[in-house]
Amino acid sequence: MSRAEAIIAAAGLVALAALVAAGFFWVQAVLQGWLLGLVFWSSVAIGALVLILIHRLTGGIWGAAMAPVLGPASMTVPLFALLFIPVMVGLGEVYVWAGDPTVVKADIIDNYLNLSGYVLRTLVAFVAWGAILVFVVRLHAGKLFAALGLAFHGLVMSGVAVDWVLSTDPHFTSTAFATEFMVQQLLAALAFVALFAPAIAPVRARLDLGELMIATLVGEFYLALMSLIVFWYGDLPHQAHWYLVRVRFGWQWVILATVLLEAVIPFLILLEEKRRRDPRWLRIAGASVLIGVILHIVWWLGPTYASGGVIAGGGALVAIGAAFLLGWRRIAPDRVAAEAEAGHG
Repeated sequence: MSRAEAIIAAAGLVALAALVAAGFFWVQAVLQGWLLGLVFWSSVAIGALVLILIHRLTGGIWGAAMAPVLGPASMTVPLFALLFIPVMVGLGEVYVWAGDPTVVKADIIDNYLNLSGYVLRTLVAFVAWGAILVFVVRLHAGKLFAALGLAFHGLVMSGVAVDWVLSTDPHFTSTAFATEFMVQQLLAALAFVALFAPAIAPVRARLDLGELMIATLVGEFYLALMSLIVFWYGDLPHQAHWYLVRVRFGWQWVILATVLLEAVIPFLILLEEKRRRDPRWLRIAGASVLIGVILHIVWWLGPTYASGGVIAGGGALVAIGAAFLLGWRRIAPDRVAAEAEAGHG
């Protein structure tokens, strides 16, 4: 184990120990914080897998150049199936509808928001992602499988995005949220590449990376803004309330920081071609986006959390992040890249 890996492991163990100790006194806050960490780090892994599928369909220099980062990141997806077990076991502490089904209409509980449905949809999602990993990385599946994988991923995420994030407030619904969530996963994965592999060659690949980041961050915030406009000006009180509680009591500063870090700052950095060529600027843009994504998830989940839930989320980000980064670093990038891109350069 290298020195960097030892530091990562130590930080993760300390954070995990703190969460376990806190769980004896504030189990709800710890489990809610654990979900926050899972949503962020799984976004990087799942986004990496989807980018590999997209490249399998489209080809191009960018996918081959990013494969040493995207391949190992995607291979960590099964890890999150294990890390989701605490959430499933303590579902009633994490989601109000699971703790008190009477807060939601009975037909919704019977037909969708229930323990068995949540667990089944999550398991189906991870089995599907695991199968895609096997076919894409191990069996070198071609364009047809990549297309089918992307279609099935979209279907699965339409339920998972609601289950994991949106159902923390079961009275709010949004048909655009799943798409926004999927685009943010792509953005998180691209930012991870920009942060940890900014010197990818050739220069054309760096330009592609910057352009893909611009496209995804613009797409995500377009979807978010259009949803707000539809709900607000459509005079939909239950939907507008979801936004109202997130622009009060300090949450307005969280979304302001999110917009700056996840969209405005990286957009301005990457707008100029000279900076898209420069690994240092790519690294800065990637770090900014990742911090912004974390804040965005905090803004989604935090207002529904128990006292201390967001603080516990900070510990979960460290603990789960350590597991993810160690898994990512321990997978041989050259081998994964060679397998993932075999015959598809």
